[in-house]
Amino acid sequence: MQYNDGFLPFTSFFSGKNTYPAQKHTDRRKEHIPPVFRLLSYRSVSIGSYARTAESDWTQVSGTTVVHAGYAFRPDERFTLMPFAGADVAFLHRPSISEEKGRSARLETDAQTFRSVRTVFGLKAETADIATASPGYTARGNVSPAFNHELLKHAGDMTARFTEITGGDFTTDVRFAARSSIPASAGISFRSPEGTSPDSALASGISSGNGTSVGGFGKVQ
Repeated sequence: MQYNDGFLPFTSFFSGKNTYPAQKHTDRRKEHIPPVFRLLSYRSVSIGSYARTAESDWTQVSGTTVVHAGYAFRPDERFTLMPFAGADVAFLHRPSISEEKGRSARLETDAQTFRSVRTVFGLKAETADIATASPGYTARGNVSPAFNHELLKHAGDMTARFTEITGGDFTTDVRFAARSSIPASAGISFRSPEGTSPDSALASGISSGNGTSVGGFGKVQ
């Protein structure tokens, strides 16, 4: 599982096929999102000519509370600025797991709850309506850089053991992919005389050790 704004920034101990529900994000209000989803995982072990694949599936629960507050002011009639700050608190609970198949390569893991507490500081800037070449149509631009920092050093510990070996527990320290990141987004929206508003935006994120990500979206409302 890779970090997505508002959710735990750590990588799952198992690789598998994950199906996640839609994730909703807000900037200036408090919201609790408790997605529950089922995950099917395959884990392969290969040592020389020995090769086994273990399977497991489980239902895990996660939630996020986002609290951001800002103050908007207009230094000039042409645009509005809003510095903001806040915190994102997230958790992910996974039950104990006992793998199937795989014979002696099967693992059992203890139930574990992973946590994240992240501070957010940023600035939003938005222009006033700008007249376009088409009569009655206006455009508005916006940009929003921010800085995120994870306050916890690691998300949690995961304890596992081979099913057919007694007393062979081992623990993995589940750490965050990156504790600090700099996300930024920029977009433009148009408004027609009938009130229809097509929007488009481009977002990117920079984090130490995790490179740069770029994405975009569009919508009509």
